[in-house]
Amino acid sequence: MEPVVEIRGLTFTYSGSASPALEGVDLQVYPGEFLTITGPSGCGKTTLALCIAGFIPHAYAGKMKGVVRVQGRDTREYPAGGLSSIVGLVQQDPDAQLCTLTVSDEVAFGPENLCIPPEEIRERVYFALDAVDALDLMDRKVHTLSGGEKQRVAIASVLAMKPSIIILDEPTANLDPSCANEVLKALKRLKYEHGISVVIIEHRLERLIPISDRLLVMQKGKIVGEGTPKDFRKIYIPAERRVDSVTALKKGKLPGCKTKVEKPLLSVENLKAGYENKDVISGISFHAYPGETIAIMGDNGSGKTTLLLALLGILKPREGKIYLDGEDITREKASRRARVMGLTFQNPNHQIFENTVFKEAVLPSLFLSRDTLGEIEHRADCLLEAFDLKQYKDANPFTLSLGEKKRLTLVSVLAYSPKVLILDEPLVGQDDYRLDVLMAVLREHSAHGGITLMVCHEPAVVASCCHRILFLSEGKLIIDAPVNEALAKLAQLGLEEYLPAGYEFSLPGEEGKKSEQSRITVRDRITSAVNGFSPEPTRDGNRTLLHRIHPLVKLFFLFSFSMTVFAVPFWRGEITLFCLLLGLYALAGQGLAFFSRRLRFIFVFGLLIFLVQILAVKEGILLWQFDLGSVRLSIWSEGLSRGLSMMLRFVNIIGSSYLFVVTTDSNRLAYALMQAGLPYRFGFMLITALRFIPVFHMELEQVKNAQMAKGIEIEGISPGKLLRVVRYILVPLVISALSRVDSLTISMESRAFGLYPARSYMYSQNLSRNDKIAIFVIPVIFLLFYLIFRSLV
Repeated sequence: MEPVVEIRGLTFTYSGSASPALEGVDLQVYPGEFLTITGPSGCGKTTLALCIAGFIPHAYAGKMKGVVRVQGRDTREYPAGGLSSIVGLVQQDPDAQLCTLTVSDEVAFGPENLCIPPEEIRERVYFALDAVDALDLMDRKVHTLSGGEKQRVAIASVLAMKPSIIILDEPTANLDPSCANEVLKALKRLKYEHGISVVIIEHRLERLIPISDRLLVMQKGKIVGEGTPKDFRKIYIPAERRVDSVTALKKGKLPGCKTKVEKPLLSVENLKAGYENKDVISGISFHAYPGETIAIMGDNGSGKTTLLLALLGILKPREGKIYLDGEDITREKASRRARVMGLTFQNPNHQIFENTVFKEAVLPSLFLSRDTLGEIEHRADCLLEAFDLKQYKDANPFTLSLGEKKRLTLVSVLAYSPKVLILDEPLVGQDDYRLDVLMAVLREHSAHGGITLMVCHEPAVVASCCHRILFLSEGKLIIDAPVNEALAKLAQLGLEEYLPAGYEFSLPGEEGKKSEQSRITVRDRITSAVNGFSPEPTRDGNRTLLHRIHPLVKLFFLFSFSMTVFAVPFWRGEITLFCLLLGLYALAGQGLAFFSRRLRFIFVFGLLIFLVQILAVKEGILLWQFDLGSVRLSIWSEGLSRGLSMMLRFVNIIGSSYLFVVTTDSNRLAYALMQAGLPYRFGFMLITALRFIPVFHMELEQVKNAQMAKGIEIEGISPGKLLRVVRYILVPLVISALSRVDSLTISMESRAFGLYPARSYMYSQNLSRNDKIAIFVIPVIFLLFYLIFRSLV
């Protein structure tokens, strides 16, 4: 059997690097094979994936030796993305590689770039979504999807290219067990039902055992080991994290388990918090005692991160109390709480501000610790060495891998020794050795009376290293119990994905019967509660006439309306146009009250324009004169006329633009512009901007939250320090933007974007005969309107 991928003597060194990222790699991948690649952070796994996908050496500067062939084609002979119909690449963060606004457009994106006929594109979209069991997502907007749904759509968008091999870089790293199961089921279907070769890069191997054919272990750029499924558990999964002995759990013999003392260190009573007008968590109450390591579990969107932010005070609770060592801290500032509560974020890029690893490690301590600079630096130095980061001491922290960044943010928190550690998914990107180091540090923290609250999606780690589980569902705390009891309750609820492998027992006196009625049904309905999104379809059968009009016709109307607004000579014409605008608002289907609430600022600003004009212009007939204290004010006819005209002009321009925005699908507009002749590269610039503007707004909030978590306050600081704080905001945002651009470029090129000068489209947005007539008639009507009012002057 001929291999799909054949690699001989592959060595690659990035420009500016002293050592090769890959060295002497030989590898064959066969049709229908499921290959798992694992190894420590920075060992070259992602670089190998980029070589197979053909992005190295074309898209990354460096020196490459050896040969990489995909279906007999030498990757050197094809541009980046030139092999997109043979090999598909799914990156680690699906949110950074989805480039359109709707699921169907995202999956159609690749076939459209290959200039495939519309009928076949629709067939491919159906095939790809069906292959990952996501047909129900077809009409959804991308921003409403959960993490698992986004990952499945990312896989489907690659499958629509009909590749022979698909490569996935840690596809389950940021997913809860439920979402991870969704993704792995999709991959299993690819292997068994479609015969596609799958190469998956992962640190966590437990879930991959049943579906993998072969395991490769990498270290320092080389393949150093190979195994079969029966070898996985006994060789590559450390024994200390297996849960083979259920008896130990039943008896409560948990490693390092502390006896509960009378007085809790942290208490939460009836906590409610959320965003804008939406409650994300409510009725949360629990106690945490000195020496406890507590796992916080639950599906994506269940409120885990919201709870962490509320504990530190970044998110102000709407109800409830938080006590630390018996003291009410509910109203205390986050920057003050941070002295005793250390928070690490899910995305480490939001929490890194300095230009060297060592400066970043000591940064929070400079704000939060009372120790001397020498003591702070010594402690940070020791922690960097313990977490295998000392070698990068003078390096830019943004050049580290994801796992290394996660460890660095933890080091920066541990350096000032807070009593309470609040960790949001700290295990992401950690290989087995680093995971052991991390858990050893947390055990030491517990031994000194500290507590750890850790969002964790690894059941085996929770079972072997934690004392209690807090399980959230739909913003409610449904389980608060010791690990053995909590796992038994999860088993009763039918949540097997949250149980470690081999775990099968029930609570004493019960037979472990699973109640389907009690099973939690938040899988597909809860999306990103943090962003306030809900899973609404993009197509609405109740859309009004204004929504259904072709976007180019509406754009032409807006242009003609705006030109007429500026051209009509006096306020009577502006009033007529304003009445026309009100009529259009009434046709928009929301009611005038809906728009008046959203356009209040326009009317206020328009009123200010009116007042300035009537008080400043002293021409025409004197209408009214009065004294305001020692100032005499007068209103003249010309001032009143100009004031009305300018106020209505402003309201008409802004109001018509807003109406266009709320009744026009931006995705449909962009596609219509491209099909009307706009170069498709510019069209997709518009689409990606619309896709990521709200994402960057959210990231700005995350960076501000990270500043508070590190004790950085803006109020009352000197101008010099204020500039530094602004730099702390800009640096992570710029780095994040560059990272997203890099990921998005790879994602788009891997789906043949720019490979051909033209592209096809799944759905036509061409103008119909009636649309063309409307475009001709609209300017004629407004021209007649202008001439009529001109004649009345």
